[in-house]
This record gives sequence, C-alpha cells and structure tokens, in this order.
Amino acid sequence: LSSSSAASDVYKRQVLDTTPPLITANISSGQVFGLNQIQFDIAISDQSNVSSQKFINGVGGGGASTKNFSFIANLSEGLNEVRIDSVDGLGNSASLTIDNLVVDTTAPVIIANITDGQEIGRLVFDLIINITESRLKDTKLSINGTQVLQTTDQGFSYSPNYIEGLNSVRVESEDLLGNISVVEYNNLLVDRTPPVVVSSL
Repeated sequence: LSSSSAASDVYKRQVLDTTPPLITANISSGQVFGLNQIQFDIAISDQSNVSSQKFINGVGGGGASTKNFSFIANLSEGLNEVRIDSVDGLGNSASLTIDNLVVDTTAPVIIANITDGQEIGRLVFDLIINITESRLKDTKLSINGTQVLQTTDQGFSYSPNYIEGLNSVRVESEDLLGNISVVEYNNLLVDRTPPVVVSSL
C-alpha cells in the first residue's frame, strides 16, 4: 500500500466520523425529587474515546474519561439544571442539558382556627384547616386519638364531636414527595356545665 493510499484512508476515516457523541442519562428534565442528593448515570455512545465535563447549576463539577459513569449531584431546593458536555477523539462534541429539576424537601404548612389550650366552651365548634402545599397527597384529621377524616383537599372544615372536658386534635399532612407535617392541639377545653350558684340564705 503506497503512502498516498494510506493517507487517503486516514482522511476517509476522519470524514466518516463526524457524528457527535450520543449522551443519555437516567434522569430526565422536569423530574421532581424529595431529597437533595441525586445519582446520575450517564451513558455515551461514540466510535472513539470520549471525555466529558459535568456542570451543576452552571458550576463545573469535574470530568470523566469513560463512556459510562455515575455521579452524585447535590441539588438545591427549588429549580436545578445539570449539563453534560462531551467531546470525542476527533473533536466532535455534544451536550445534554437536564433542566427544570425540582427539589422539594419542604413539608406542608398546616393552618387551623384553633390554638393549643383553647377553651372551646361548647361541644360544636367547626374546625377550619388550610394546607399550603402545591403537591399535596393527603391530610388526616384525628380527634382524641381517633382518625375521623382523610382528604386531599387543601382547605376543609369539620364539625367534631368533642367530649366534655379536655380534647385533642391532630392534623397530619403529607405531600407527594413524602414530606410530612404534624400539628397537635392539646388541652382543648369543652365546658357545657353551667355555673353552680350557692346561696347562703
């Protein structure tokens, strides 16, 4: 084989390999997580060797020289973005951006129209509960240790049957990511006994 033919073959191989690396990941854009540390598994398909760099929210997080690699990303509360830049041995480059990654580790906020130790004064007193949570799974309401209601509504009211004397109310709310809030209202006093008047006459 002449030197000119060998040079021609090298040229042909270089021209035929103009395809950039194909990058895939186990995480896709728009996913929602209930924790900050997320494992990314990256697979790159290419005919030649590949080197890659990863960026988490625009900050470089190190590189990799293999076609398959994994890393743990420490994502922030709220929106995040992860980008993988890869280049093969012939200079063909590709980038994979995984954006709109939401981390939500905040539990629902429970607001009720009662306070701990409140004197209710009568047996019928409507509870009004409001939950601040965009990804609410459900809320459970218990009166004196017995669950009386389970709902997916963010706001609801309930007319409990309190007992005479001290009562307790427990509200447990969970979002779709497993974040749980529990609020307990204890020593709620129901007193329907009228005063006793004692006369000395």
